[in-house]
Amino acid sequence: LMEYQNKYDSAIYFAEKAEAIIPTWSVPKNVLGNLYSDLYQWDKAIGYHRQVLKLDSNYVWSYNNIGIAMLEMDRIKEAERYFQHSLQMKKNSGVERLNRDWAVTYSNLAAIYKERGLSQKAEQYYTMADSIDNSFTVPKRMISEMYASYDGEKAELLLKKAIATSPYEAENYYQLAELNRKYPLNRQSIQAADSLYRKAIELNPFNEWHYSGLGYLYTDKKQPDTALYWFRKATEVSRNSADALYNLAYFYDQAGK
Repeated sequence: LMEYQNKYDSAIYFAEKAEAIIPTWSVPKNVLGNLYSDLYQWDKAIGYHRQVLKLDSNYVWSYNNIGIAMLEMDRIKEAERYFQHSLQMKKNSGVERLNRDWAVTYSNLAAIYKERGLSQKAEQYYTMADSIDNSFTVPKRMISEMYASYDGEKAELLLKKAIATSPYEAENYYQLAELNRKYPLNRQSIQAADSLYRKAIELNPFNEWHYSGLGYLYTDKKQPDTALYWFRKATEVSRNSADALYNLAYFYDQAGK
């Protein structure tokens, strides 16, 4: 709950309390690893996920989590190795796992191929992830992003499918807003982007990118005062997250300040 509200000091405090009560329980350490990932403190994040694996070497999610951190650090080869290991463990375990587990791993591997510029293979893996768990909408968003610049209709269709599948997931509305803003077909696209960003905010009022999206939209519309309002709002709701501060700095840079 604290993490969702961007109260990371409190989130870490409660996770550490849980860890202190049962030091041999892997869950608090996994949570701490994810919290430090949210804060871009990759070495600390990896350290906690390695502690989880010392307690339970079969905790598949930790291999995925380490892989994600490695990918964010541009250590692509190492990231792929962790994702592949996670996938192999799933195949060899003999334990029935949720479809979501499989879908996430295939999606992570797709991100590796996308990073390497292997778009066709990336799309293949995202499609596999989508077919395994249709309710996991990340693959639809990622494939849409790949098509955005040259096939807007397909990109839009995928995002509309994601919204139909998961109508309360704010990220789907945000991505459709981004598509309409960056690749507008007409004036209606810009109007649609505005309402979609606001829908995303309604569903998740703590995500700074939803507010910054409106900031970029009003920057494009040459309304700097309104744009600045939304960029500042993003820093407020996120408690000065790195992303929100970056977007605000970018706005001032473009304004020559």
